[in-house]
Amino acid sequence: MRTLLFLLLVSLFSISCQKDALVSAVPDVEGNWKFVGYKLSEQSTPISPCSDKEVTLNITSSSEGYRITGTSFVNTYFSKVSFAMDNTRKAGKIEFDTIGSTKMAGSTSLMQCESKYYNSLETTNNFILDGQKLYFYRDLTAKDSSTAIPILVFGRN
Repeated sequence: MRTLLFLLLVSLFSISCQKDALVSAVPDVEGNWKFVGYKLSEQSTPISPCSDKEVTLNITSSSEGYRITGTSFVNTYFSKVSFAMDNTRKAGKIEFDTIGSTKMAGSTSLMQCESKYYNSLETTNNFILDGQKLYFYRDLTAKDSSTAIPILVFGRN
């Protein structure tokens, strides 16, 4: 009986430690971010967004997972998102649900900027947190990578 109780306690402790290791493996992505612009490659400098409107990304977590909210070129937006580390590549995996937004109208150019931004967010599947910069990008080894998706660059607010 004592042995069984001991094994049960060891198992519970082991499961608890594994859960903590998985949770702590995701870097501190929570917080307020400002969209800096797009990069066409890792070596290039960010290209400013197509407008001087401030675009924000706010990442929060709860018991249900991560959520994003923010302001875009015209509308506000929101989505659920999941993060997971891929330690073999020193990068993280990210997956967005469909992005929802308010439905305000803006100029044609701002609406095109917004559409590109939302499409870029939804099609990224990797992220890197490097100091005060957060990068979202598409895995270039993916089978459907024939369409170039720029790297999105965010700075911590």
